[in-house]
Amino acid sequence: MCSRIELLSKRTRVIRATSSQPHLTNWLYQMNVEQKQKSIKYELQARTSMGTFRTKTAFMAIVILLLRCTSPSDKQKRERSNNGWAKDKGGCMNIRNKDLADSLITANKLMGSSKETFLKVFQFPDSTSKTKTAVILIYYFDSICENGKPASGADKCYANFYFKANTLTKTNFVCE
Repeated sequence: MCSRIELLSKRTRVIRATSSQPHLTNWLYQMNVEQKQKSIKYELQARTSMGTFRTKTAFMAIVILLLRCTSPSDKQKRERSNNGWAKDKGGCMNIRNKDLADSLITANKLMGSSKETFLKVFQFPDSTSKTKTAVILIYYFDSICENGKPASGADKCYANFYFKANTLTKTNFVCE
């Protein structure tokens, strides 16, 4: 194989040597033009295919990033959806209230859902109670607390969530 410089210098010598024969010079010139056209054609094809590849790759990367940004993990969904309900253990932080509970139930479509689905949003209750027909999950809210627990003898508010046949059927908010 010859390098490009060697090929060019050989062509130049041949052209000089054959300048007395015009038909050979014409033929060599035509071949040179055809080679240049072919190399330009191949270079354009390579650039176009590489450009298409780069465009497709960039598009896929953008789609993946958008999907990643718009689809948070389950943990992030729960943290965002409960707005501190689970952190307000015993109602001492005064985050829990009736409006928040109602909005969480509506936003997560929990009325009529299973107890397990309900617990994914509200987390573990402060206490539970059972009747003949229902299980009641009890969450304290708006509490007066001492050492992170509702104070004994102080007024208490309860959010009661009733589950019949493992399905949320009723809510009740009571302050005593």
